[in-house]
Amino acid sequence: MNGRGYAIEAFDGTANPGDVLIYDGDEHVVLADGMGGCVGNSSSQGYVIRYPDVNYAYHNGAAPTHIIRTGVK
Repeated sequence: MNGRGYAIEAFDGTANPGDVLIYDGDEHVVLADGMGGCVGNSSSQGYVIRYPDVNYAYHNGAAPTHIIRTGVK
């Protein structure tokens, strides 16, 4: 991503729609909805899930560790 002009930053609690949220270094990745939630694939369930709170998309209560901002507002 760095080669394409995107920076991986520490997650500060804010995200715009389409930003990439990364958990636990690089163990889980979802896309922010811009309203505090996100969407992501559930490997165990076999389909895409909408999570209303980004802190519950990986381990319950675990916030994303990093973010890649896509520039969408």
